[in-house]
Amino acid sequence: MHGSYDTIELESLPFSDVLRLDRALREAREKVLSFGKLGDALWSILLELASTRDGLDFETLEARLRSSHGHTATLACLSTLEEAGLVKGEDGAQLPLLAYVRITGLGRSRIDAVLATALVMLRRKD
Repeated sequence: MHGSYDTIELESLPFSDVLRLDRALREAREKVLSFGKLGDALWSILLELASTRDGLDFETLEARLRSSHGHTATLACLSTLEEAGLVKGEDGAQLPLLAYVRITGLGRSRIDAVLATALVMLRRKD
């Protein structure tokens, strides 16, 4: 997904470092995305869409998220992300977000900003 970031061997990290990483990512997501309580759900959708080159149809996206999101929550999150310009539904479809959805360039840049912000936070706390 992002070739500019170093691969981390999570198995070799102490639990305290994994916890620091998780906290930094959550804090960075809130700072960059400002989505409040929906932050985790929106982030997971952005990452799923970013992991594909061409986007996903709604059914496939929903299947990937089923363990943590329901149909209504996924659609609400997609609507929020679309309003923010981070995802785009299929042009010309009657229900664009239910047909096919892709991450936008802005969505990808927000992911990069979250990761960069988290990295700065981690370095500051060292």
